[in-house]
Amino acid sequence: MSRRLKARKKQPASRKSVLRILSGFAARIASHFVLAAIGLLSAILVATFLLLRFSGVPTQIKNVLLAELEAHDIAISVGRLSLDPLGHLIASRVAVFRNRDRQEVWLQVDHVRLSVAWLAWWKGKPWIKNASVQNATIHLPLTAQSEVELSQVSARVNFVPGALEILQARARVLNLELLLKGRILLNGYPSLPAPSPREQQATDSLWHQILAVVDEIETQRPIPVEVDLSMTTKDPWEATVRCRILSSPISWRQIPLGRMAGELRLAGRIVRLEELHLGFPRGEISLWGEADLPQQTGFLEFLSNADPTVLRPSLPEKIAAVVQEFHFVDLPSLSGRMTAKWGPTDRFLRLTADLHWHHFRYRGHPFDELSIPLAFDGTKLFIPEAKLRSPAGKIDAEFLYDHSLPKLRIKAESTVDPTVFLGLAGPAADRFLESLSFPKEPPWARGEVTGHNLFDPTGWEVHGSFSAKNCSYKGVAIRSVQSDIGYQDRTLHFSHFTASRPEGTISGDFQNDFGHKVVAVHDLSSSVDVIACAPTLGDKFPGYVEPYRFRKPPHLQVSGVVDLNEGSKNPVSDLRVEVQSDSVLDYVLFQRNFPIVSPKGRVLLRRNELTVQIDQSSLFDGPLHGTLHVTLRPVPAPCPFHSVFDLEHADFHKVMSDLYHLDKCSGSLQFHLALAGFVGNLASLTGEGDFDVRDGYILSIPFLGGLSTGMSTVIPDFAMAKADQAHAHFSVGNGEVSTGQFNIASVAFTIIGKGNYNFLHDNLEADARVNVRGPMGTILFPISKLFEYHGSGKLAAPEWKPRNF
Repeated sequence: MSRRLKARKKQPASRKSVLRILSGFAARIASHFVLAAIGLLSAILVATFLLLRFSGVPTQIKNVLLAELEAHDIAISVGRLSLDPLGHLIASRVAVFRNRDRQEVWLQVDHVRLSVAWLAWWKGKPWIKNASVQNATIHLPLTAQSEVELSQVSARVNFVPGALEILQARARVLNLELLLKGRILLNGYPSLPAPSPREQQATDSLWHQILAVVDEIETQRPIPVEVDLSMTTKDPWEATVRCRILSSPISWRQIPLGRMAGELRLAGRIVRLEELHLGFPRGEISLWGEADLPQQTGFLEFLSNADPTVLRPSLPEKIAAVVQEFHFVDLPSLSGRMTAKWGPTDRFLRLTADLHWHHFRYRGHPFDELSIPLAFDGTKLFIPEAKLRSPAGKIDAEFLYDHSLPKLRIKAESTVDPTVFLGLAGPAADRFLESLSFPKEPPWARGEVTGHNLFDPTGWEVHGSFSAKNCSYKGVAIRSVQSDIGYQDRTLHFSHFTASRPEGTISGDFQNDFGHKVVAVHDLSSSVDVIACAPTLGDKFPGYVEPYRFRKPPHLQVSGVVDLNEGSKNPVSDLRVEVQSDSVLDYVLFQRNFPIVSPKGRVLLRRNELTVQIDQSSLFDGPLHGTLHVTLRPVPAPCPFHSVFDLEHADFHKVMSDLYHLDKCSGSLQFHLALAGFVGNLASLTGEGDFDVRDGYILSIPFLGGLSTGMSTVIPDFAMAKADQAHAHFSVGNGEVSTGQFNIASVAFTIIGKGNYNFLHDNLEADARVNVRGPMGTILFPISKLFEYHGSGKLAAPEWKPRNF
């Protein structure tokens, strides 16, 4: 019984074990089921994530996103929407439009990361929390042809009810690094009229100009610009913006800017430039101003003490060449204010400025002060009192230009050497200034300029006067000079002109027509050295007067015009020079000097024909008169001439003494010569003449020297015989002087001869026969044929030989 009791007691324990086993098995089955369910769910989630990650979210989700953004007044299109590993939405190929019709793109971006609250979306509430971009590129279209590219964009934006909060944004645009934060109120779309084609073209042109300027800016790193923004999408022009340019070294066109810093504010459509500093190696520029955009008015004030020579690389070549000649000991000062209105009908630009320079140099010349106050009201430019001071003189001037008339007036008075301004007024002015020299004291000048076009000096008129002492013009020294001056139609007039030199004075009126290169002279009276002063009348004039060398300056009366155009085929020259002298004119012909005493006559230049006419003069104590006519041609063409001269009752002794240094000849000379050819070309000479000597001793003439010596052995003192008459008619041509017969006759003999002299090679070929006259002639008649000779050789000492031996 005890065993059955024990057995009965053990039976409930066995059921518990079974239950325990059954429950453990069930738990294991349940756990496997849960794990399997979790695995399946995970697989489904992973598959869903992978599907959303790589294939994109369904169109329904994209539409919900676009609808929510549309509810925030953000018109947007998205190319593809996917998930990132953290559950954020990644929007690709995003385009934001300016308005609901989606016709005009505002910006484009490759990728945008959106943080979303999925449960809020499940509950139908706004579910986009924020958006961000990282190292993105954004394109802001300006027109169909132009766009602004923002690179390396990193930004984070919160979506709050009715607005976007820009927590932080950083972007590169051009050479700027923008650091942006602020708030954008989403209250609708702006109502902007579509730009016209002309406005789009103007926008393109402005943007290209900005790009061209920016391309010339060099920076070690982008210029940082902090921007605080507050705006609405419906009225973006009512934005409040604060831009602060942080100090950053840059260079523009090789101009180093040690620092550039400033602040710009926009509030209520009023733009304020608080202050912009540009720092240069020497000095700085400060600018500040304001622009009222609704009223379309504004002003800009500036203050500078920057050395302008550092701006040379940015200036045009000609202006840079002038600027580099300046050196500033003290920094220059420039200040001013510019106001403007740019409305469609009412427009103006006004400027006031004051320039003050102290202690500077130009081309090495020192100056103490330059002061220029300036005012411009849009039509009138007025400088009431400009001053220039230097140790050697001063300039005071006033300037007025009225564009509405138009009318120009400049008044100035100067005691400054004008040659210090070389390089300022262009090549033509430089050529004139280079011809001047004032080594001891500067000239005095006063004048007034009037005209109509400020930028066309050819239409200006100038009236004034000047005086100077101890100066020179084109290398011609002048003791003193004074004149009234005028300029009109590119012609410079000198009236009441008086100049003095050590040898004499010159006075009269003349003018230089720069446009036509013609000099006109009116009633000019001169007693100065013509050859020394000829360069003042142009490059051609020295050649005209070079042959006429007076030992003492003659008195001249000059009127007419001279054409200075080189190579002109039809020159307009018409000049008359009346010459009267009590001195000697040394005229060189065939390398022999002919001293013409007290000549009186004239020089005529008509077109290209030069005529020298001697009415009264003396040569070798005999009256001389004649004419020389030369046709002037451009170099190197030869100049043809022809001349006729007559000399009467000249002293043959002086002829031979002065020309050949022989003192044994004497007699009275009659000479006639008609000669033509080309100037400077002996071989071209042609002509004829007559030579007569009476009552003189002529047999010691060089070419008769040998004949005289030989005949003296037959007839004692033959060489010293006095000739009653000597005559020869000669002709010139082919480089020779030839005569068919020359006769020398005395009481005792007669010489009859013929021959030619080649003056190109200095060679004489002549025949002569001596006939003895009187009783001796009767005695020697049978052998008179023996007195025939032939001479050849150099003209100064030919060799004479009897023809019959």
